[in-house]
Amino acid sequence: MSWDVAVEILEGRSEYNSWEYAYIRDAIRNNCSKGSQAYEYYRMKLYDLSGKDEL
Repeated sequence: MSWDVAVEILEGRSEYNSWEYAYIRDAIRNNCSKGSQAYEYYRMKLYDLSGKDEL
């Protein structure tokens, strides 16, 4: 999944499907430095959508 698509889902502009969780998680890992403000922001967005916190 591209970073742009992941951000659209995380920001609520595209519908989230539970099967996309791993793809979005990996997009965050690959595009944000762990511990950075962006990483934490998108980690919480993903948690809000999925209820999972596996980053």
